[in-house]
Amino acid sequence: MNGLAMDKPPVRVLLVDDDRDDYILTRDLFAEMSGERYTLDWVSDYDVALKGICRGEHDVYLLDFRLGRRNGLELLREARATSCKGPAILLTGQEEHDIDVAAMQAGAADYLDKSRLDAALLERSIRYALQHKRHEEELEARVQARTAELARANAALEEADRHKNEFLAMLAHGCATRSPRSATPRRCWALRAATVTPSERRRRCSSGKAVRWSDWSTTCST
Repeated sequence: MNGLAMDKPPVRVLLVDDDRDDYILTRDLFAEMSGERYTLDWVSDYDVALKGICRGEHDVYLLDFRLGRRNGLELLREARATSCKGPAILLTGQEEHDIDVAAMQAGAADYLDKSRLDAALLERSIRYALQHKRHEEELEARVQARTAELARANAALEEADRHKNEFLAMLAHGCATRSPRSATPRRCWALRAATVTPSERRRRCSSGKAVRWSDWSTTCST
């Protein structure tokens, strides 16, 4: 094991399996791995496993399909339904296409047949699951950053609209009271123009009527 791997914290793995012999076999597979460092914890009870997943204390979860009266697929679905996240790999004693598809639909990062499992395959599956999780987190961070950027832009537009409305209200008051300080003729004409809709402007221009500053404060030029 190189020095770089020693500097990294170990990958924390939780195995959910009601068979102690399978736990021992899985522990031996981790002992054969020479890349990342791993710490393996084991629970055999469905409810204890669900609480462990929801605590989020592990980096990846290995879920055996057979868990007494219940199974790992149900555990994965229940964890996802309660917003308990974390990459999970479903393990089963035999390869079944329907279970494979159901596992992917439930959010499993991978599906492994224990009869064909070895240290290299398990390590590769864990590495893929962790990489997929990092990509999801990076994507979520970019989405959140973009959402915050759009929120700031919208707030700036709303602030600009507020200032414009305040100015128009002040101008309207000046024109109504004919205050010479706030309402010159040109400003009052501009106020009238601000209330002209684009369709009204096009209608007047297409009709050939003169459009003067003293009338609508706009021109028909494009």
